[in-house]
Amino acid sequence: MTMNDVKNYIRAIDEDDNIVQLCMESAKSYLQDAVDDFDMKYANGSTSWRAKADMAMMQLCSYYYENRGETDNIDIPKAARLIIYQLQNGGVTNAD
Repeated sequence: MTMNDVKNYIRAIDEDDNIVQLCMESAKSYLQDAVDDFDMKYANGSTSWRAKADMAMMQLCSYYYENRGETDNIDIPKAARLIIYQLQNGGVTNAD
């Protein structure tokens, strides 16, 4: 997942590159905390497992970007939670 992928997904402007980078780092960190052996599974998992992980990260990035500065709502999007649940509970992890 690249910065340009995320910027296109969340419709960010070039001036927000630093914010987008922070969103990407936070989203990856969130998944590393939520999914056991995330880095190993991401590196060695199937294409479909990585696609789910990338989509969860993009959804988290979008949420973080759209809600920056807001402190009242701390609940991540339901679609991201559902994908993370699949990643936590196996999903498809062997090579396609």
